[in-house]
Amino acid sequence: MSNNVSIHFQSKDRMFSITMKTSVEDMTLSMIEERMYKKLGLDHHKEKLKMSYMPMVVGCERPLNIVDDEDLFVYLTSTDKENRRSILVVESSERLETVDTLSIVGKSYVGMNYKQLEPLKDEIGPNAKTLYVKKEHENNELIEGENADATT
Repeated sequence: MSNNVSIHFQSKDRMFSITMKTSVEDMTLSMIEERMYKKLGLDHHKEKLKMSYMPMVVGCERPLNIVDDEDLFVYLTSTDKENRRSILVVESSERLETVDTLSIVGKSYVGMNYKQLEPLKDEIGPNAKTLYVKKEHENNELIEGENADATT
């Protein structure tokens, strides 16, 4: 295959094109995304891209999303008899702020009760987040933690 791969794509009702100086087999989704961010003038920290296309498959009426390198390879190698590809549609949306999650490598606390977990609390660290969940009482009254009054 050729060492240059051209991709035509639509974003915000406008057509764009990029050429990658590599073979289809060596192409990765992150390479394409990097070039698209640059071409569209977007900040990859603030925006995320969603790529999709209509596959040239009989009976397929839904767009196919490109989410990994394999999807990208299928898109790049799917051509008709005249060597044409479906148009790639690129949408951008604002990234939502992610919440840092606590991760303790090599240990799982699923299924442990509070008394078993208490001796391990020093391993969790100062940045741990506590989640309080309201429990529903038998008569459908909400009780908040241990501060609930038995008469309510």
